[in-house]
Amino acid sequence: MDLQTQRLMEGAAGAGGGAIGVEDVFKTYVWNSTNGNLTINNGIDLAGEDGLVLMKTRNSNSALSWYDTVRGTTKEIRSDASTAQSTESGGITAFNSNGFTTGTRHNGNGKECSSFTFRKAPGFFDIVTWTGNSSTTQTISHDLASIPGCIVAKSTSNDQNWGVYHRGLDSGNQPETHYLILNNNTGEVDDAGFWADSAPTA
Repeated sequence: MDLQTQRLMEGAAGAGGGAIGVEDVFKTYVWNSTNGNLTINNGIDLAGEDGLVLMKTRNSNSALSWYDTVRGTTKEIRSDASTAQSTESGGITAFNSNGFTTGTRHNGNGKECSSFTFRKAPGFFDIVTWTGNSSTTQTISHDLASIPGCIVAKSTSNDQNWGVYHRGLDSGNQPETHYLILNNNTGEVDDAGFWADSAPTA
């Protein structure tokens, strides 16, 4: 994995806790396009708590687009490709206290659209960015307060495959020694250099 570029890592924890319910941190939403800016009220506070929105047009061939509050509005990255992030003026134009606002990229004429929103919360989900150094392994801190069960990593500034850690890889024996590539259909890969064969911690 090239550690010289800035990366985005999104991690889902293996176990939750506390009083927060799933309805407070995760929502799906489906709509028919209005061919203009549209504010989606899904009850998730993205302005105050931060989070991630995945969006997909359901009635046409289109990529699953990722937008998050850490990289900011209009910054799109697509999980069907290895390309770096791009600026999409018609993507998400605002992260709101009760959802988000999207432009024509996901609300164009005749489109049937869907979204999946993840709010940052301990025991559930976090987003971390860092700048790689290309020469040594790096320990990346997170705020999950629990051991991640799944980690997705992608260079935002370079063309590079998406890397996925999941606690079920290697049949759950040593999942830190394996990874998946999100943007292709190959099976899991045994590679000591990807996660440095180091299991994630809380």
